[in-house]
Amino acid sequence: MPQLGPGPRSSITDAAKPRATAWSSGPNDVFEIGRIADGDFSLLSPLAKLRVLAHRRRTAYTPNADACGACGLCVVACPEGAITLVRRPAGG
Repeated sequence: MPQLGPGPRSSITDAAKPRATAWSSGPNDVFEIGRIADGDFSLLSPLAKLRVLAHRRRTAYTPNADACGACGLCVVACPEGAITLVRRPAGG
């Protein structure tokens, strides 16, 4: 896993990759697994839609992204490789 150095971080997910896993919320309850919103689903490519349908239209959202401690456990646990850590802008 790449080291980003000091500073605040957030986890981000790739909307084109479904994220329905048993490890659903992480250590800080950052993620929430649920049915993908129709609006989000409609924006996906045909291949991404098939992948999401294969996962019963379940995906991970980050309603508590501010609680992310940048431990990286979600990056390692995601079977789709859809999560990365990025540096947050100062004040954000």
